Amino acid sequence: MKRGRQSSLESFFKSKKPKIQAVVEVLSEEEEIALKNALKDTSDLLIGGCVSVGDDIGSCPQSAAYIDCTGTFSFGLTQKTMFTDEQATQFKSNCKIHGFQLDKIVPHGSFHINLGCPNDITLERSKVRFLTELKMCEKLGILLYNFHPGSTLDKCKLSECLKSISDGINWAHRATPDSKVVAVIECMAGQGSNVGYRFEHLAQIIKDIENKERVGVCLDTCHMYSAGYDLRTKDTFDQVFAEFDHIVGFKYLKAMHINDSKTEYRSRVDRHENIGKGHIGSSCFRYLVNDKRFRNIPMILETPGEGSYGWEIPMLYNMVGQINK
Repeated sequence: MKRGRQSSLESFFKSKKPKIQAVVEVLSEEEEIALKNALKDTSDLLIGGCVSVGDDIGSCPQSAAYIDCTGTFSFGLTQKTMFTDEQATQFKSNCKIHGFQLDKIVPHGSFHINLGCPNDITLERSKVRFLTELKMCEKLGILLYNFHPGSTLDKCKLSECLKSISDGINWAHRATPDSKVVAVIECMAGQGSNVGYRFEHLAQIIKDIENKERVGVCLDTCHMYSAGYDLRTKDTFDQVFAEFDHIVGFKYLKAMHINDSKTEYRSRVDRHENIGKGHIGSSCFRYLVNDKRFRNIPMILETPGEGSYGWEIPMLYNMVGQINK
């Protein structure tokens, strides 16, 4: 390859966000042209990771930019999460500076929230915390709030648990009538007594929501695979999402968690693995980044290992156009 072409392609990649480090010397001229065409407009491909809030939520956007998140990122909300009006203003300002759209950022709710809990005292605490975090998102200007739906704890029927989740969301919506924050229900792996591992569960919760403009779904690839949705081949990938569209509907898809799985198909065990290093394999993620249905949908990595986003985000962008096999 001529050095001039190589320099040109390197400049092209460096102009992208994240800064994709392509192995340009292995590409033919035809592949190079195809790659440029495939990546010339990836502004609607939103890939990010999880950042730590620490003591200053206002600095989250800088942390996300540092690990080359593009258009989206996530952070965890816990009972210890607190911030001032000044920090909320700083958060919004820093999102603008670093090119993050507030309506594409997807914080994760506290893990102990269980809107389907059969215990009245614990359920009330979960509802109050759910509402608190919903209001936190509103204060930050964020429109998507992701949370785990809940669990029967083996003490109530599935139908009762699902109805309780819907009721909890409705209660929080009624308490925030002017808010536009969407409650984004995450699909689960089916571990223990957790609900939400079947598309039918998600559909039933949504069915009983009064304001359907403020409810959505986050699909986690690891959870889906562990729950029995095979994403490994193009045929099964297409079948799974055709089923999702039929039962739930793509209009409710607000976010994706993109993780490989440490455990086998239908294990019903939630263990995330780095992209391409687990039982799902790389193909699923290549299908995702090349499928126009998932453009403008925040894709959040939740994979293990310090610094893993540094190679996973560029790798996912390199999959566009299926150039890197």
